[in-house]
Amino acid sequence: MTGESTRALGVVLCGGKSSRMGRDKASIMHPLGESYLQLAINRLDAVCDDVIVSGETPISHDRFALIDEVPNRGPVMGILASLQYAKRQGFEGCLVTPVDTPNLSVHDLRSLLAQWNKRRQLTVAQSDWIQPLIGVYGVDEIESLRELASSNDRSLMRWIKTRNVQTVTLSLQACYNINTPEDLTNAS
Repeated sequence: MTGESTRALGVVLCGGKSSRMGRDKASIMHPLGESYLQLAINRLDAVCDDVIVSGETPISHDRFALIDEVPNRGPVMGILASLQYAKRQGFEGCLVTPVDTPNLSVHDLRSLLAQWNKRRQLTVAQSDWIQPLIGVYGVDEIESLRELASSNDRSLMRWIKTRNVQTVTLSLQACYNINTPEDLTNAS
């Protein structure tokens, strides 16, 4: 990354089972010739000082990988583990993106970081609705996320509604995520 430090760690969330897709989404090849995982890493590299991968994936990569302490508890576990790691490394927050949003741009990520940098307040993308997996989470959210992760209701969407949050409007196309083979066909 060049320029002023964002003090946010880039995190690619790829800890899901990809059961609806039927294969690991990180390994899907984008028309540009890169895997979805490499595409996500490259975007974050353009705006963050360091980038890590949250979750297990069979595709090889050269990034530090965080594995959820308790598997199958949803993305809140990956975000929590990433924030704890970020805090230990001296970052103030994490810019998180899922591996399955191939249309997000570096410009979109810069917009999120710029808004977060104004107040260091939870910042998430919004298209027609809130996008809790595309945003900047500060390390000050660790305790609240720890409580959420240990509860039976781990919905980030419901949790966000209880927080002081700012949003950045992104296009539906930018936030389009690939969950099924049909989604992949429609994205082509």
